[in-house]
Amino acid sequence: MRTLLKIGLIFIILSFVVGGVGAFFILRTISSFFVTPTNVTVITISGDSNFTVHYVNNGSAICFYYVNTSCVKILGIPPSATKVENDINGKTVSRSFIFLPTEKEGNITIVNPNPFPVKVIYKLSYIPPSYANPLKSFLDLLLSSVVTFLVAGALLIVGLILIILGVVLKS
Repeated sequence: MRTLLKIGLIFIILSFVVGGVGAFFILRTISSFFVTPTNVTVITISGDSNFTVHYVNNGSAICFYYVNTSCVKILGIPPSATKVENDINGKTVSRSFIFLPTEKEGNITIVNPNPFPVKVIYKLSYIPPSYANPLKSFLDLLLSSVVTFLVAGALLIVGLILIILGVVLKS
């Protein structure tokens, strides 16, 4: 009967380990949507002018991140692009556009329609093509979360049943 108690305790510990590791990866995945990229480029666009960023279609998805969303207009982003906005207190701080390019190469133009100079922070990245479909990454996250918590829950329930059986059979 002591064996059932020990095995039950092992199952409970395993359930917390599986659940903790699963929760860590889930939180890491969710927080990666809100991370500011490193090695950004800072430019100042003079009044009523623009700046062009060139990209090449190498089979990857394009991620274009920029800060200073209220003063500039972005041209060259396809309408099918996924838009991720970082809002703080109702004010849009940054935007990212993720898309699969259809042409061999292209340009993204940052336009400053204002009469005064504007400072813009941007980064153009090449990322895996699967990132261009936000529904797929959401479904992957949902499926991995459900499976992780089902396994952790099953281990916890089996551990509790074994401990209860061990206590009942011991007395």
